[in-house]
Amino acid sequence: MVNYQFSKVYKVTCEITGDCIVSSTTKKHLSQRMADHMSKFNFYKQGKVPHNPIFDIIERGDYMVELLESCPCENKDELNQLEFKHKQQYKCVKPLKPVIIDKDFKPYYKYCSMLRQISMDCFK
Repeated sequence: MVNYQFSKVYKVTCEITGDCIVSSTTKKHLSQRMADHMSKFNFYKQGKVPHNPIFDIIERGDYMVELLESCPCENKDELNQLEFKHKQQYKCVKPLKPVIIDKDFKPYYKYCSMLRQISMDCFK
């Protein structure tokens, strides 16, 4: 069961290009989430998982992880709202656009529940 009391919003910034990713986690420690990213990056290098923009930052090897907000939440919607608020402050390399999610690399649009009402025109 996910414990939203551990919710955090964080930013990973490439020290070489300035590219950044803003995301969130419910892990107790941010280092646990970064370990997950590293594990998935290794699987990506083996062709076992689809690309994620954070992999480009990790691959360059010079990046900074910054905790933007530790924010105990009641549910995923609250956490998504907080993440969205922070994403609006930064020019991220992970915009709301098609995300590859299956082994056949069939794209689909990933939404958090608060964004489902936005017109598809916003994603063109």
